[in-house]
Amino acid sequence: MMELGNGVLTTDESYSHMALWSLSKAPLILGCDVIDIDAETLSIATNPEVIAVNQDPLGKQGQWIR
Repeated sequence: MMELGNGVLTTDESYSHMALWSLSKAPLILGCDVIDIDAETLSIATNPEVIAVNQDPLGKQGQWIR
């Protein structure tokens, strides 16, 4: 479960957490109470570019590139 908004991650960790979940094609389900979500966490969780990576029509996960 994503830990965004639970108060345990810094802002940088939240960005990384959201990006990694999106790249892995995992379901983007918030693990916090959406009624009490702050504006910064909401902006991270609803970033359209990151969500587009997760919702790629090909359905493929991200790959490591050297």
